[in-house]
Amino acid sequence: NLLTNLCEQTSDLNMPLQQLSMLSADETEALLIAPNQSAQAYPSEACLHELISQQVKRNPTAKAVCFGEEYLTYEALEQRANVLAYHLITEHQVQANQLIGLCVERSLDMIVSVLGILKAGGAYYPLDLEHGVDINIARLGAQDVSVLVVSAQTAAIFSECQVAQVQVGALSDTNLDLACVEQASRAHSSSQLAYVLSSSGTTGKPKSIGLCHKALHNLIVGMGEADGELKRAHRVLQFASIGFDMSYTDTALALLQGGSVHLIEQETRYDVGHLIEVIQTQQLSVLNLPYAMLSLLAEVCVEKEIQLKSVEVIISTAEKLVITPTIKAFFAAHSTAKLINHFGPTETHVCTIHSFTDSPESWQVEPAIGTPIANSQAYVLAPDGSPTPFGSEGELYIAGDCLAHGYIGDNARTAEKFIALTLAGVETRRAYRTGDIVKWVDGALHYAGRTDDQIKRNGFRLELKAIEQEMQAIAGVEKAKVIYNAKSGHGQLIGYFVSNEIGDEQRVRDALLEALPEYMRPDHVVQLAQFELTVNGKINTAALPDITELSAQSYVALETDTERHVAEIFSELLGVDVAKIGRNANFFSLGGHSLLA
Repeated sequence: NLLTNLCEQTSDLNMPLQQLSMLSADETEALLIAPNQSAQAYPSEACLHELISQQVKRNPTAKAVCFGEEYLTYEALEQRANVLAYHLITEHQVQANQLIGLCVERSLDMIVSVLGILKAGGAYYPLDLEHGVDINIARLGAQDVSVLVVSAQTAAIFSECQVAQVQVGALSDTNLDLACVEQASRAHSSSQLAYVLSSSGTTGKPKSIGLCHKALHNLIVGMGEADGELKRAHRVLQFASIGFDMSYTDTALALLQGGSVHLIEQETRYDVGHLIEVIQTQQLSVLNLPYAMLSLLAEVCVEKEIQLKSVEVIISTAEKLVITPTIKAFFAAHSTAKLINHFGPTETHVCTIHSFTDSPESWQVEPAIGTPIANSQAYVLAPDGSPTPFGSEGELYIAGDCLAHGYIGDNARTAEKFIALTLAGVETRRAYRTGDIVKWVDGALHYAGRTDDQIKRNGFRLELKAIEQEMQAIAGVEKAKVIYNAKSGHGQLIGYFVSNEIGDEQRVRDALLEALPEYMRPDHVVQLAQFELTVNGKINTAALPDITELSAQSYVALETDTERHVAEIFSELLGVDVAKIGRNANFFSLGGHSLLA
């Protein structure tokens, strides 16, 4: 191909050789056009709350939201959301695209709040209780938020903040003017923001990513088109926290199609035994789980021979899916349950989907991330912007209806990552540079890594530089380096630092506990006398001490059978050599976290 293109290039003999394509015209079309035939008609002008109102009219008495023994019908959900929307419109003059803070514990009122904010024309800006008080107050102050929806339980958290609070459970419907709410709802556009989520950033403050109604509606359409099993009403588990984009998927997949969304208690969300009980007693048919939770669920069910007879679809998302022997055994025992792999950054939500259709025994250890969802396009490009051949790695660019508006309040970052993409035979379109390295293999995309130091942990994307900046902001810390050790089974973050104080590890650890949400906190904090540098003056990461070597320095031998049994459990879960686990070993210091516990 290169020789052919060289011979045909007569118009510009001064063209640099690297600009000559190695692909034929047919190959270029196969890479850029054929995989992206994803057009699918849908009512793209409809807002999310309008789509839910349609279900209210069809099934007013059907259960919409369930939490333990409590539930709301579609009619009751609509009525309570209208009360909140009316209050936001009349008392706080909420306008289109206005960010409305939301801090409500997992409850029926959490879903009421989301719907009420959307009906008022606002975009909900969730403040996740899992992240702690100081972090939520900082994130509230990072955006132009003048109104905050709270509950009786969360109101006190923000008592010192200069923001108007609306307590969702304390509003009266006595003076409700339904016509006012309906008129406001009809005036909204699907291009308006629906939510703004915070994600780790390298600048010291989180990125605030805004998605519109149209993009989020298209996701549900795309899920149904990718797999017909999801194109109808389901009983859907609501597992993810409100600050995570998975929570939208759980809720909208149910409510936009006349199904029911089932919340699980915050305190027992990571208790696999309780999760199994909820699935069985509430007869849930769709589970949308981070890979780590799917892995634990499969392990318990296989070991105890538990059958989840109501489950029809399990979606693995948020983390890289690895097909283990246990996952194969789980799906072999649940032959009527389908596994679907979701992939995508917060900036696009889910952008590719892969459905497993053959026997579990044939599944690859590292399966495909799939093909673009409806009305979206995926391009795999080399550093010079040219398409890479089939089987060759390149950076993933995503275009289409799935894209976010951008980074709210950060036009420079938005311009850097959301670009006008021009390719041969393809009209110029807005695209997002994901930073993910992928390749086309047998008609599907396969994940290969990152162009930067961004990782996914417990379902959240985070950037190691953001953690390093927080460490270096601590008084006395002169320099810091954070690495991610993926070899340790479930992956560990290790933060190394140099300080002018001796024995400073606990102080730094405590400071990070206050400054960072749980998913960004290092599993280990290690103080060094100095960093070894490379010949180029950079920190030599290969020379950083292994955490198991450091643990060995304080090793105390095991003495009892119980200690040896616990050490074996630690070893299996954490991927640490059992010979290096002493009687003083700490589960969390070795890299354990709440999900594994």
